[in-house]
Amino acid sequence: MGKIWYIEDPAAASAAKTLLSAIAKEKGQELCCADACGAAPAFEKGDSLVFGAAGASKEVVNAILLFVLDGGKILFLGDGMKLKAPHELVLMTAARILREMPYGELTVCVKEDALTEGFGTEDIWDKAMIFERSVFDNADVLIAAVIGRNTYPLVWHHSWYLGEVFCMGTEFYGSGCARYEKVLRNILCAMEV
Repeated sequence: MGKIWYIEDPAAASAAKTLLSAIAKEKGQELCCADACGAAPAFEKGDSLVFGAAGASKEVVNAILLFVLDGGKILFLGDGMKLKAPHELVLMTAARILREMPYGELTVCVKEDALTEGFGTEDIWDKAMIFERSVFDNADVLIAAVIGRNTYPLVWHHSWYLGEVFCMGTEFYGSGCARYEKVLRNILCAMEV
């Protein structure tokens, strides 16, 4: 069992980091934090990467690309998919954020899947991030927000070269936090396999 790497902006407060720390401790895994704008971490096979920063250095982007190209798995959180995210990582997520909606009640559409187990189908209080999906997107959308007649992905995953990419368009605030936590745990378990 490898390490869980949280690639972050150390100056930003993060509910995700607190949550990841608790999960890693429960699982008996080490949570390693890396500055997204610093030197490239030494990822190893079996590690799980979680990217939650709005930007990253070329060295960190290169290390992530090589890790996932070679069969690694990465989870992108909301902040890691914002407009300031490096272009190469936006391509990896197969989506880019267009805008953020204010916090409010969101109707969700949930696909029955092991990764969404425990999420439920009730509306949640969250800030919707409206993503434009790539025309080359082959992602499996697991949870989507329904806004008017359109659905926008909140949680999705797809393969990327030899690796796998998971995405959660949330910042882990609002009433959906406990429900997203279940999905986060499910994804981290899937990343171990």
